[in-house]
Amino acid sequence: MNLETGHLIDAFIIPAYLKTGDTFLDENKGNVTINGTAQKTIAGAERTLVYLTTSEVTTYWDRDTGVAVEGSATLADFTMVTIAEKTNMWDPEAASSNTTLAYILIAAIVTSLVLVAIFVRRRGKRKTTRMLY
Repeated sequence: MNLETGHLIDAFIIPAYLKTGDTFLDENKGNVTINGTAQKTIAGAERTLVYLTTSEVTTYWDRDTGVAVEGSATLADFTMVTIAEKTNMWDPEAASSNTTLAYILIAAIVTSLVLVAIFVRRRGKRKTTRMLY
């Protein structure tokens, strides 16, 4: 396999971090254009995928790794469907803990802003009260 020359061995692995409209070289098909992105749960974790759809083939690759995780091919003699069920490339628990961590950080920031706003408001009232006397 060589990503620079397009020797992909059936495009199971493509360059990572592609986005809609990006192309990669496949020595058998030429330049292949990514049709879009999607969010899906793959092997227990929410992942961002890039995909290619033609009249015969639909393939989804994990955007961050470039590894094919889902696909289907319907040709005259057969239909093939592939779906990744397990992997050690990402940890489903880490993905959910990252989401939990993000919610905790957002809550902490909002709480801090509310406390600062209360402090500023109370301090402003004290100064106003002193000026009246």
